[in-house]
Amino acid sequence: MEEIKLSFEEKLEAFLGNLRDYLDGRVSGTPVLNVDGSNMSADVYVDDDLAKEVLSDMNVYRKHFNALRHGYISDSKGKNGIRDVHINDGRIYRLTNTAWTSAKGKKLFQKYCLMPEATCAVKVVAHDPSLRRLYGFMDTKQSRVVLFGVDNYK
Repeated sequence: MEEIKLSFEEKLEAFLGNLRDYLDGRVSGTPVLNVDGSNMSADVYVDDDLAKEVLSDMNVYRKHFNALRHGYISDSKGKNGIRDVHINDGRIYRLTNTAWTSAKGKKLFQKYCLMPEATCAVKVVAHDPSLRRLYGFMDTKQSRVVLFGVDNYK
């Protein structure tokens, strides 16, 4: 039987529909979006609080989710995709750093089975003029990204 290859847009729409169903209690498994990048493929999860915010106004976040099509791009400057968080990322750096040891961060590590020794902070760059970025953690050994917040650099 021939495998059907979905476009990124089709995968994204299916993921967003599954995310809605998950939050409404119609499905029990945590939705996942697999993205293929030039550096590596990754499974992307969106934690519940961020998912509710995103789905309440998808027009604001559509650009960010479309940027996921590029996958993990590490430190490639000027490109959309999932990138590492650095100290010059201001508030995003502080928020991910604080989350690392917070109760919420510990819950994320447990819920998504992240290995602390293989995890780094990441952001989704979409060249949004508001400088708004989705951010979270990436377990590089398992190629798993968990997005849990949104903020800007300021």
